Amino acid sequence: KAEVQSKAGELYELGPHRLICGDSRSADVLAALLEGDPEPPVLVAADPPYGMGKESDGVLHDNTRGDELDAFNAQWWEAAREVIALNASAYVWGLELVLFRFWLLAEVTGEDGEKVQGLGATNVTYRNGIVWRKPNAIGINSPDMRCYPPTTERAIFFMRGKQAIGNVNKDGFWEGFDGLRQWQADQFAAMGWGP
Repeated sequence: KAEVQSKAGELYELGPHRLICGDSRSADVLAALLEGDPEPPVLVAADPPYGMGKESDGVLHDNTRGDELDAFNAQWWEAAREVIALNASAYVWGLELVLFRFWLLAEVTGEDGEKVQGLGATNVTYRNGIVWRKPNAIGINSPDMRCYPPTTERAIFFMRGKQAIGNVNKDGFWEGFDGLRQWQADQFAAMGWGP
């Protein structure tokens, strides 16, 4: 069986989508990926290294921990922040400890270049935590199990900018939702319900 490997800098077109092999911390890589796009991305889905020591399995930068892992996360987020929409959504997967330590507590660089405490100070709004239940995770039935195995994986969901519920940021929504929004409003009115 032949081994196929992507090389850094290779760009793949998948219908209307693009995929690039490169370092997500590089503004040049992101610029190459987005070249020619008329609109900035409105969604970031990230699964950065977890710091689990899996570099020998091919997971680059996964042997980093603590401050070094925080620096890695700060670098890719700062690069992404430069190219995404002002009200973009972001989903970041990781180990619970890493997510909460870096994304909610660690000192990071704010949009004005100043060091600030936690993600909330970098002009983003934390929206929710997400739990993926994995009942068949590796090691759950291992005879040598010495601790409770993780049967979940976590993500945090946040939005760039200071976001609010209701009409405060309604102008930032895609026009394609107007039909659905109007239908819902009509249904509420028919029932005599308000917002």
